[in-house]
Amino acid sequence: MSRRHDDEGEFSSNSFLDVICNVVGILIVLIVIAGVRTRPAARSSPPPVVTAP
Repeated sequence: MSRRHDDEGEFSSNSFLDVICNVVGILIVLIVIAGVRTRPAARSSPPPVVTAP
């Protein structure tokens, strides 16, 4: 007896893992970019002046 071959094939977890890794990589890049852009803004602000009442 011969097996029937489906055109769809079985679901491969490799493609799912590729998508997950790509999404995680993009999130890491966005976090790094956000950190680099906010660091100079935090340094350039002058300290607050406190006056006595």
